[in-house]
Amino acid sequence: MLGLGRHRASFLEAAVGLAVLILVSTFVIRLPGHGTTSVVIFILLVLAAWGFLLIRREAILGPAVGIAIPVVLVTVVLASLPFIANGHIGIPGVGLNNDLAMHLVDTDYLLDPTGPQPQSITNGYPIGPHSLVATVSHLLGAEPLESWLGLLVIAPVLTAITALGALPEMHGGRRILAAALVALAYLSASVLGIAGFKELIAGMFLIAFAIGLRELKQTPDGRVAVLIGLALITAAMVPVYSLPGVAWLGLIAALWVLAHLLRIRTQSGIAGVRLVVRESMRFLIPAAILLVVVGLIELPKIIDFVQSGSIENVSGTNSKLRYVVSPFETLGIWPSGNWLLGTHDFSHDWLYWLFGLIGIAGLAYGFVWWTRRGSYAVPAAVVSGIVVYLLTKYVEDGGLYILA
Repeated sequence: MLGLGRHRASFLEAAVGLAVLILVSTFVIRLPGHGTTSVVIFILLVLAAWGFLLIRREAILGPAVGIAIPVVLVTVVLASLPFIANGHIGIPGVGLNNDLAMHLVDTDYLLDPTGPQPQSITNGYPIGPHSLVATVSHLLGAEPLESWLGLLVIAPVLTAITALGALPEMHGGRRILAAALVALAYLSASVLGIAGFKELIAGMFLIAFAIGLRELKQTPDGRVAVLIGLALITAAMVPVYSLPGVAWLGLIAALWVLAHLLRIRTQSGIAGVRLVVRESMRFLIPAAILLVVVGLIELPKIIDFVQSGSIENVSGTNSKLRYVVSPFETLGIWPSGNWLLGTHDFSHDWLYWLFGLIGIAGLAYGFVWWTRRGSYAVPAAVVSGIVVYLLTKYVEDGGLYILA
């Protein structure tokens, strides 16, 4: 973000940095040399970032680093609890969901594409995280499983760092705890427990996108940099969560823009709206160009994925999570430990409904708190998540995890 023109570091760098690594590795790992080529580009990017940090260290060091370090430590410990509880390092939740097995096969193929191509890659399945994991595995000489587990732990850590950007008025231990809770809400911790990396990354991108929109409104520092960062996050959603993830972010942006335009129209009339739109073009055009370029690169894989029938296969069969996770669980409310199968009978459990209403009341309070301050990004993210949940069967289960 500093390299794009921002004068001071924010907490968006974590999400934007991961987005860049995913986008780059997704593209270069398919070039001649595969893993070696990706590693070379990866090392060059990291060295360039380190060099830039040395040059601009006055913009990095300060309170942001001071609060981020304890957040990292706390979140690493919390995210490691599944491994600590089991006493060994392995695939978490494999007895409930062995989905990671397919992703290990895809990662092996990216490292050595001499064998038969996995059907998921043929179908255009989003392999952004796979490409990053394959690159790290090749760089360190590690097994793909070890790199996957590293990504599972680092995703909530980066999410917690990103969440700090939404908590500027909190201080000390309260801010550290709040950031960790954002990263490891109940359903987020649950999806970590079954190695659901896509939802963890998409959730982080969602939070970063909302915070980035909020920063556009609040500070003039590096608006072009923030917009390009948001474009990179949106583009990275394609190789992470395919079109549903991009549509989700697009809906957030649309709701946010609509809310602000309605407010401007109320205060300044239609002339004020036209003025704001005109002034915004010089910021929006660079970000839009970047997003279109990356989208065109990923377009063939998107078309393959849509035409493969994978979406209809998931939405038309009784998959492991289809129509079973209660929406109340996004608020940390669950009446049974069997959250994955959803076999609990809710109809006679009055405590479940009582706590559900309390959760809804808390959500409504937060919604009003944000909107009264003229900050619409976070409410837009929540509303868009609810819309996605109600309208899209394909991402209904994962959508709840991300919304949480």
